[in-house]
Amino acid sequence: MTEREKELEREVERLNRKLKEMQQRYLMRIRELEQRNSQIPEKRKRGRPSLAPAVAARVLVLRSQGKSMAAIAQKTGISVGAVQKIVKDARIKSRRLYVYMDREQPCTVLDVNYLEKKIVIKNLTEDKISRAFGIRENPDWEDFLMFLESRCMPKERYGLREELLQLGLETYEPELIIEKTNGRVYGDSQWIYIPKKEEYDTFDMLLETKDISRLSRELRERILVYTQRLHYEKQGENR
Repeated sequence: MTEREKELEREVERLNRKLKEMQQRYLMRIRELEQRNSQIPEKRKRGRPSLAPAVAARVLVLRSQGKSMAAIAQKTGISVGAVQKIVKDARIKSRRLYVYMDREQPCTVLDVNYLEKKIVIKNLTEDKISRAFGIRENPDWEDFLMFLESRCMPKERYGLREELLQLGLETYEPELIIEKTNGRVYGDSQWIYIPKKEEYDTFDMLLETKDISRLSRELRERILVYTQRLHYEKQGENR
């Protein structure tokens, strides 16, 4: 072995020793950190522990079946207050507002609770033909579902599959169809305005008034701004 080779061999041994020394220091540092962390008491999270998603889901299923808050609490093993909070949060998320229009005139406001399958309406016109439910003042859930379908293309229409695909939909779901088409049906002047969630507070304040003419006027002004914006956006797309 030449002197050069011996020198290289010694250098390799030196580096190996240095590497082992660094590994040992690293392991010692890790053990020190683990020991230190084990001595730090775990911080307790503030507030109530969150419920498991499965429990919340079961609460909502039972509520959609018409069960009372007390009955749901008994079946799920949680407090009535916890049940009320879950239902309240879900009710807010599942709420939808629709405004049934005849040209530029708001005719019926529909306040829909999808969770509990309830609907409350406020008619803004004496013209019963222009109202969403005609002479009915207290429609039920089946009436609402039939109303939605009446504002969509018929299920039996030839070429329905292709028409849905043009709308970006794969299945026949009236709520989604109306979101795409505003419930416009060939041959009549009625359509549906769907307020955004951030508008709900304003709508709630308007709905509290007993002055139907004022409510109708203010809604009409708000919806006119919306339709004008849609018109300009559509013109921009066509350019």
